[in-house]
Formats: sequence, structure tokens, C-alpha cells
Amino acid sequence: MDINITASFAAELTGNGNISIPALLLKGLGPLDITPEQFLVITLLLYFRQQQNFFPTSQELSELSGLSETTVQQTLATLIEKKLLSIKPKFIVARQALEEEYSLEPLYQALVSIWAIERKQELAAIKQKLLEDQKQDLVALGRLFEQEFGRPLSAMEMDQIANWVITEGYEQDLVVEALKRGILRGVRNLKYIDKILLDWRNRGLDSLAKVKAFEEQIARQKLGGKERIRKEKPVEPAPDSKYEQVWT
Repeated sequence: MDINITASFAAELTGNGNISIPALLLKGLGPLDITPEQFLVITLLLYFRQQQNFFPTSQELSELSGLSETTVQQTLATLIEKKLLSIKPKFIVARQALEEEYSLEPLYQALVSIWAIERKQELAAIKQKLLEDQKQDLVALGRLFEQEFGRPLSAMEMDQIANWVITEGYEQDLVVEALKRGILRGVRNLKYIDKILLDWRNRGLDSLAKVKAFEEQIARQKLGGKERIRKEKPVEPAPDSKYEQVWT
């Protein structure tokens, strides 16, 4: 094939523009029961809109689709009946005239409904997965408490631990750290651990990293205070000899 012909074809292919078909429309073919003929007509309506032809005739649609004019007319009527297409007035600026146009707004509204349902199902699945993961984490957390306490937890104690994580929103590693603090002090009850968590919350320490950073800051301040006291304390001069203090 001649190179010039190929180049001309490529220029013609890209120069005439492309039709953008929303992926959601393809996903909606089944749920909206859109037949191949209906999809073809919808695609051609999108094409003609790009050409600024908002109300193509059945003949124009027939010539591009290969469908008979009768089939095109029936397809348009079916789309309108299924509330996927409408005819509404449109003011054409170029001609300064009020004309009719095929509007795909009903189709887009139907696609929005499908998207909303799918999104709701996805979010519900994610929420269910998070709840299952959270339940497993709570079971593991309860076992850790039982191991450290050296006894089984009561139902009320398990509810308290679940309340910390689910209702109060404490991070689980923060609860574990509070448990460690209680064990180190020889205290094995949830009230004491709850006081630790509440103290951290009142200080705005809602993560283990913030707790450690806060405690490191306190440690530095204490160390700095000791250094300052040591520097400010007067140092007595050393005697010239070991006998000076005796004979003076």
C-alpha cells in the first residue's frame, strides 16, 4: 500500500474525532436490558451530538447503522418508552431557533442509579469485611488480656474491651500498651487500664506514637532541669593543699 495513502487514512481516522462511550454504560447494558440495536442507536446519537446534530433523522441514523428506518424508529420509541431517552426543546444559537433534540439525560439518570446501588453494595461488603476483621482482632485482644491476667475474662470485661475499641475508638496497640503499663505496676484490672487510656485521651494522645513522643519530651525536660540545677549550684574552690582547710 502506498505510504501517502496510509498516512492520509491515518490523518482521516484521527482527524474525524472519536466517540467517548462511558464504561458505566457498558456495565449498564445488562441491568437496563439494552439490546444491541438500542446500544447502536445510542452510540450514533452520541456521534451526532459531537457533530452538533442534536436531532438526527431516522434516515441519517439508518444510513450509519445499517438498520432500516422502521427499525430505527421502533428502537427510538422503545428507548423513550423505557425512559432511557427523551425529546425536549433546545435553542440553537447558530440558527436562533428553538428546535427539538434527543436527550440522553434519562439514560444517565438510570446509570447513576445503577452506580449508586453498586457503590452501596461495595461499601456494605467493605464494612462487613472490616467488622469481621475487627471481631477477630477483638478475640485476639481478649486472649491477650486473659493471658496477662492469668484467668478467663467475664462477659462484662469482654464488653469493656470491645467498648474501648469500637465505641471509644482507641487504637488496639494503645490498649495493649495500657495493659502493659498495668501489668508492670502489678495491677490486673480494667478500671486501672481505663484510667490510663482516659489520661492519654485527655492529653490528646490518641496513638502509641504520640504517647511515646510525649513521654520522651517529658524525659528530656526532666533531664534538662537536672542539668540546669547542677550548673547553677555554686562549686566551692578546691583547697591549695590538703592541710589548708585545717590551718585556715
